[in-house]
Amino acid sequence: MGGDGESIGADGPGKGDAFDDEDGCGSRVLSVHCSIGSGACQVNFPTDLLLQDEVTYVVERGNARVQRLRLGAGGPTGERPEDGKLAAAPAWATSAAGALVHPWGITAHEDLLFVTDVGCIGRADEGLPGRVVVLDGLTLEVVGELGIGRLRLPAGVAVLSRAEGAELIVADHGLHQLCCLDIGTAHRAARRPISQVDGRVRIIGRRGRAPGMFHSPVGVAVGRMGAMCGAFHGACLFVSEFSGRRVQALSILGEPLAVFEPPGRSRLMGLCCCVAPDGEIGVWVCDYDADCLHTLNVHVGRGMQATTPVPAVR
Repeated sequence: MGGDGESIGADGPGKGDAFDDEDGCGSRVLSVHCSIGSGACQVNFPTDLLLQDEVTYVVERGNARVQRLRLGAGGPTGERPEDGKLAAAPAWATSAAGALVHPWGITAHEDLLFVTDVGCIGRADEGLPGRVVVLDGLTLEVVGELGIGRLRLPAGVAVLSRAEGAELIVADHGLHQLCCLDIGTAHRAARRPISQVDGRVRIIGRRGRAPGMFHSPVGVAVGRMGAMCGAFHGACLFVSEFSGRRVQALSILGEPLAVFEPPGRSRLMGLCCCVAPDGEIGVWVCDYDADCLHTLNVHVGRGMQATTPVPAVR
């Protein structure tokens, strides 16, 4: 789900429900249900999505593709927004056949999409078959790939923007680490192909149970913490572990800050976070075994402490 409360499902006609939140403000949840398939506006095993400039990108494992949809009140439409970078783009597009094998996560930087792919079958380096496929956000054409020979099973992905440039943070649940790829200088106006030689690589963590180590990390998100947390360089990383069954907070250098264990000790999947004006960070994480979501309210002003997780959302 994203900022407009719009989602894509696969089990029936669309419907919307209006409700009032605790402050009495009207909100709306709109479910746009698509049929299962491989055609336009159909989905098969969706694994991740991204909202950008009023456009939704959906990653599908079953169809090995990325779809770009523009969602209206009644479902995917051809209407164009009044502004935004993608205003002139067609309402629907998909990545080319064969561009992806087993895609998982997606993020964006500038006008590029970065999609993790956990299986590049048939490559010479089959021991480390993972990669990040770089797509043009407008045409969905492949413009490069990253991480060849460095990734085994890349899953969640996020962008960390710093003054010296941007890094792509990839959770590799096969190598039990975070792989940080420098993308600050990877793209030029000439739109030259992107390859691994464009930037540096640094690794955070290794397999283990101690803070700062991982057991099958699958989700990663960047939390912005404001001036009050200058010691953390204004940002931190949140990482969810499938087999480790916990969420860790790390500095952008990989220094452990805190470890959170949601109730139930279930295996965890992807996560996201947002920051309130008072500096509190809300982290949402998917529970694979209990089929629910957990939220953690992280108080960075108290030395990165988390309140008792609120009841799980099913």
